[in-house]
Amino acid sequence: MKHIHLSQILGQLKRDLIGKDAHRGITLTYAWLANQTGHFALGFIPTLLALKYPYITQFILPQFYEKYPYLATSTLVTLFWIGFETYNFLGPLWFKKASKSEIVYLPDRKKVKFKPDYRHIGFDTITDILFFSLGAYLTAFLVDDSPSETLAAWISLGIFLSLVYPIIYWYQNKMYHQRAKYPIQFRLCQWNKPISDDSIKAVNRYLKNILKESGKHLFLTGEPLSGKSTLAIGIGTEFSLKMNKALYFKTLDFFDFMLADKIQNPRLWTVDESKLLVIDDLWASRPIVNEIINIEKLSTLIVQLSEEKKELLRNKNVIWVLGNNANYYALWKQTIADIIGDKNNITEIYLAK
Repeated sequence: MKHIHLSQILGQLKRDLIGKDAHRGITLTYAWLANQTGHFALGFIPTLLALKYPYITQFILPQFYEKYPYLATSTLVTLFWIGFETYNFLGPLWFKKASKSEIVYLPDRKKVKFKPDYRHIGFDTITDILFFSLGAYLTAFLVDDSPSETLAAWISLGIFLSLVYPIIYWYQNKMYHQRAKYPIQFRLCQWNKPISDDSIKAVNRYLKNILKESGKHLFLTGEPLSGKSTLAIGIGTEFSLKMNKALYFKTLDFFDFMLADKIQNPRLWTVDESKLLVIDDLWASRPIVNEIINIEKLSTLIVQLSEEKKELLRNKNVIWVLGNNANYYALWKQTIADIIGDKNNITEIYLAK
């Protein structure tokens, strides 16, 4: 397994399964488990209902139902969910549009600005279908008392074995995402604010570079409410979902780490082990600028950091979410450039509201 060890996965699974979420909230891993349990139930329950009221199955698959009523019912439920998930998956491909629907695909007449990862979506779709199918065919096995019971058992076993890798992959994938501690869930393909074509290309290029290299810095600046933090989280999310270690910080938390002598290790990985850092809200906007965060003092603190901490920053991929004050921006850019020693490793993006 990549980076995350089996003992850490089992530990997270224990925390997800034991305890009351009413007292502690839910994690992404817990939500994924609940989601797939729901998919299993949506294969299991409709199959039970269809077996009790077989009219639709008898009408659509009369010969199959006459010979193997249980398998025919499971197959019909599975085919329904295959059709449903295929429609959800292919809708964006057919129309090249985003969807506002959480249930089925519906075009909203707005072109997607960042291309979705269709391979990731496709793998997720296949995983969902397998859980639907497992629920449907396991129902046939449990209630069937005819010779076809054995065939239903083998089909169920085959589906379960096919799910072993997706279960390990997706659970580990959610651990990478939740450990980064992003404040919201947001993927780049959900972006609906104004952004120039050059900025889109710069984001895609930066994401491609940090997946292979280190020491790449991105400065996000722009007008208030232009989506700087959201874009940074989107880039970080895409990076995390590629099974890479990342951490999100608010500015004060980040400097608390940088200036501390000793850092308590988190459950999975430290800043030292992270390949990407997202530093949000580097300074406050009007009218509280200088009251909470003073950019001159922060830049002085960075200059005074130990060589070890400077080396850490130099070798990390870092997204810096900045404001729209031109003087502060120039100061911060120069401060970081002096530390990393190569302005070619800095990408700059300005967002208009």
